[in-house]
Amino acid sequence: MKENRCCQHTNDEPPEDDKEHAIQVYIGEESPVESMKDCSVVTATYRIKEGVYGKIGIVGPKRMDYEKVVGTLKTACSS
Repeated sequence: MKENRCCQHTNDEPPEDDKEHAIQVYIGEESPVESMKDCSVVTATYRIKEGVYGKIGIVGPKRMDYEKVVGTLKTACSS
């Protein structure tokens, strides 16, 4: 499901045009953390207030239900 990523960025803040809904998906070897190579990590960046952002993540198996996880994070971040 890598092709369905909402946003991918390398800096600490999401791109200017999508600060409130930036979602990243790392599957296995894509993870920047060596000890997480057998897992998947899905993270979302959300706005707390003007200029202040938070990040939430879900760690699971590489075969997790990505659509459900991304949907859950989108819902959590839009609340």
